Amino acid sequence: FTDWWDIMMKRSASVEGFFIHPVAELEVIIGNGVMGLEIASQFPDVDVIVVPFGGGGMVSGIALAMKALGKSPSIVACEIESSTPLSAAKSNGSPVLVERGDSWIDGIGSTSVLTEMWPLLDVLVDEVVIVSHAEAACALRSLSDKVNLVVEGAGAVALAAALKPTFSG
Repeated sequence: FTDWWDIMMKRSASVEGFFIHPVAELEVIIGNGVMGLEIASQFPDVDVIVVPFGGGGMVSGIALAMKALGKSPSIVACEIESSTPLSAAKSNGSPVLVERGDSWIDGIGSTSVLTEMWPLLDVLVDEVVIVSHAEAACALRSLSDKVNLVVEGAGAVALAAALKPTFSG
């Protein structure tokens, strides 16, 4: 913590304020890697990890942590049908603009993959699964009814992706 604080204070000393990017900041990506460490500690033989895709910081951090541990589960990003920038970028070979439609799931999605995130995402994400709003709603209800979890829509998208009959993970 002290090293991080020192870095932040040095950054802020030269400017009136500073911006920590919520997705593309190295420290944020590394911080998201803690989830990968937790997954590995609880499920040492994990084969597939499904992660909701918003901007790529979480999926990149988890995937990098797995690689650092010498593990190689399949990394699957999932998107909601109204916002599919990663699947579009994967199909195109580089980031492209997509329309972001209306959705009650606002925790994920954007109009494009950030250019600074693309090299990581291109290498680290093995598959992208697109989920419909109906599938997400069904997963949300299932989590509530069957295991008493109330989650945001973006979290339910990961379960919806894994439950798809076509999921290959």
